[in-house]
Amino acid sequence: MENKSSNYSTIYQEENCIGRGSFGCAMIVIHKKENKRYIAKKIILEGLQIKEQEACMMEVNLLKNLDHPNIVKFKESFFNANLLIIIMEYCEVGDLGYHIKRKLNKKGEHFTEFEIFNWFVQICLALEYVHSRRIIHRDIKT
Repeated sequence: MENKSSNYSTIYQEENCIGRGSFGCAMIVIHKKENKRYIAKKIILEGLQIKEQEACMMEVNLLKNLDHPNIVKFKESFFNANLLIIIMEYCEVGDLGYHIKRKLNKKGEHFTEFEIFNWFVQICLALEYVHSRRIIHRDIKT
């Protein structure tokens, strides 16, 4: 992966953090020329074991090659000695977890059988695509 870290701040404007994890955070960013939102997954490499750093690099190479309508698309990445930034498409209407939480907050509302079946089929199609490329997804969340 080429070192493009100096370009990140000239290309993207950070809006806000939407999630934090043990390795970093996910930020909503705006591409300055496209005026389009993306997600920047920022992974702090400092303090990670060599194998963990290698796993991060493998993730980037893997994401670059995935192209399926039910998988969030990779745009580009930036790297320096301490930080890996992965730019992914932004899901404007939220992810499945967002919709489940929203429904839980509205008493008496339920998902229709059609909605649940539709999401289930989309998940299965995405997993079939990934598995057909001999990739195991070990971190499936809502």
